[in-house]
Amino acid sequence: MSPATTGTPGAADMTGQPCRRERCTGSGIITVRGRCHVCGHPAQAAETGPDHRRVEPDSKTTAPMTLPPSRPSDQPGNSSRPTLSGGLFALPALPDLPLTGPPILAATTSVARALRRCGWCEAEVARSGDGPVDLEGRCGSCGQPYSFTVKLGPDDVIGSRYRIVGPLAHGGQGWVYAARDEHLSDHQLSDHQVVSWVAVKGLLDTAIPEARGVVENERRALTAVSHPNIVKIRDFVTHDGADYIVMDYVHGWSLKKCMQTSGGALAPADAARYLLRLLPALDYLHRYQLVYCDLKPDNVMVTSDELTLIDLGGARRVDDTTSNYLSTPSFRAPEIDDAAYRDGAERAFPSIASDLYAASRMLAMLVLGGGWEPTRKNRHTLPSSPVFDAFDSLYRLLLKGTARRPEDRFGSAHEMAEELVGVLHEIVAAPVAGPGGVPVESRWRAPVVSRWFEPAPPIFSEQADSRWQALAALRVDPDDPAALALDALSVREESAALADRLAALEPMTVEVRLRRVRAEIDAGRLDRAHDQLDALAVDEPRDWRVGWYRGLAAMVDGEATAAAGYFDRVYAQVPGELMPRFAHALALEQAGDLPAAARILDIVSRTDPSISSAAFAHARCVSDPKDRVEAYSRVTANSRTFVTARTRMIELLVADEPGQPPTATAITKACGVFEEAKPEIGEDQRHALRLAVLAAAELLVGSGADTRGDTPTSSETLPATVFGIPLDITKLGLERERLLRERARLATTRADRVRLVTLANRVRPRTWT
Repeated sequence: MSPATTGTPGAADMTGQPCRRERCTGSGIITVRGRCHVCGHPAQAAETGPDHRRVEPDSKTTAPMTLPPSRPSDQPGNSSRPTLSGGLFALPALPDLPLTGPPILAATTSVARALRRCGWCEAEVARSGDGPVDLEGRCGSCGQPYSFTVKLGPDDVIGSRYRIVGPLAHGGQGWVYAARDEHLSDHQLSDHQVVSWVAVKGLLDTAIPEARGVVENERRALTAVSHPNIVKIRDFVTHDGADYIVMDYVHGWSLKKCMQTSGGALAPADAARYLLRLLPALDYLHRYQLVYCDLKPDNVMVTSDELTLIDLGGARRVDDTTSNYLSTPSFRAPEIDDAAYRDGAERAFPSIASDLYAASRMLAMLVLGGGWEPTRKNRHTLPSSPVFDAFDSLYRLLLKGTARRPEDRFGSAHEMAEELVGVLHEIVAAPVAGPGGVPVESRWRAPVVSRWFEPAPPIFSEQADSRWQALAALRVDPDDPAALALDALSVREESAALADRLAALEPMTVEVRLRRVRAEIDAGRLDRAHDQLDALAVDEPRDWRVGWYRGLAAMVDGEATAAAGYFDRVYAQVPGELMPRFAHALALEQAGDLPAAARILDIVSRTDPSISSAAFAHARCVSDPKDRVEAYSRVTANSRTFVTARTRMIELLVADEPGQPPTATAITKACGVFEEAKPEIGEDQRHALRLAVLAAAELLVGSGADTRGDTPTSSETLPATVFGIPLDITKLGLERERLLRERARLATTRADRVRLVTLANRVRPRTWT
């Protein structure tokens, strides 16, 4: 299923290209996800980049409840590259960094003894012993080559054009040098001299005869790589029998240095933003059958505006099982790591799945800090952390990305990025620390576009047996052969008849079968729905949507605990989606676990206020009136339930507790809520709400309480008037009488008219006139 968009994306999500589909309204714009934000259909061929075959992780096994295959819409090249700039995706500001000028060379060319370790197995190498120290050789444990010697000196020229300036740093394959490209340097531009700086890195083990041909093929592939977030490879040269790769020199800070300067860990939102810039570059490499192999914070350079993946010398073709490669143990996938430590095991090779594992581990390190150094015992697990407690969706995303089996991870970098966007929405919507460390509600709001679900229904039922109808429907894959036929279905058709008609529809695609399951559930024919789901589970064992409908059927059948289990497993596969979490919360509410349901509903309603039914459900699951008022306040003004939410807020604010009148603060807030909702409320309802507020004010004044605030030291005061009426018992009573007579005039039945007039006579205060 291809991702589709709804709502109005932010400017950072738009490409500016109009939708040319005839069936569209003509106002649609293609988003960075390749979909029209109005009609939701994919861009036509002229609007997207060239089509490239997606590479799946190497696996012959299957696992239930994993993401169904998707066809990413961001193609290689720059034509539809995600525009992750500004707003939600803005990178954190860094100190002013020189983007030009000479590179900063290493302070010393001697690698400390403690740092002399094998790049593969981390065994100690080149240590002093009985004989002289050999700074070049192979690891005695795994056979991996190593080199700690500086081979190139200042003013050495390699490839007839690259003049070495000095060493920059030591990497897994030896020293990296700064050099000047003399063919492009020493030219005058205005008053400035042009210097073209490059980074030169030695390549180990390329002289192995059986690997030589593969290396040559990889070199041709790497020189063709062109992506804004990937360092450009300029050349491969040989000097004194050694091979070197020549790349553009990238100014900025490494992500590792960013972690060090920020106290060891990055803010979760910033860490997610960095990875969202990196994943399109990784996806680009994967689409061209290349794997990066050694992804880690050291190999990512950043500025305040951009991010660049450097050190492409370790990349290799996905089908290369001959040439050598490096990966850092802390970021190495289990299938590679386990083979390295098992006696007699055949050595595994990097894959797309292992790159995504490394990306997930890197995200974990960014949020946990450099102090989290996994040991061999816990190398493939995640620790407990307050960050994970605060953002469960981030933890679920990392669990999926670091799954032990490759087939249980994300299918592509694009797929991982889609889920990470949803996680970022939750992070930025979380409460932030206010004065004195007290958390306050974040006012950051960005459009939340679901990849898999239609918008939530605007109208819903709060009856216990039909609350499941507040859940959004799954989208239909627009590329499915039966998509047009499914779009043409009448929403008014009776569910049982619709299910019967779908049973005869051809072709019987997965989308048709899933839509038929939904129709059977709507019709109450759960036995038929279960039969269809059992068949789908056999034919599509990796499609989590089967689990979604199993949860829905269980919820309709009253099996709330089972439904909660299904929805929780679905959420684990699409951690960036809010609807599975909403469904999980509704199932927990149905099962009677109100505290757990309230915690989830708080996150859902805060992250996406357009899911107004989540706010109402949250209010149902909390007992404190203040918490219920806060829940209703999240319903936005463009929601069809806005008036209902504001009405309930006012009723809660002015409700008197036994033996205690409403507070001055609550009455003041009720007046503000009324004025906010007044344009949307009908005349009779306006009168009713004004009556409730005036009655509360009259009760407060009559109680003799301090009307200047809740306490003598309160800074919040009751206004001099309420709806223009002075705080006087008589005047408040006369206004209540007038409003009741107005309501009697608007009454549609004689019984209501009599009741309201009687109330008006009762509340009228005694006067001399």
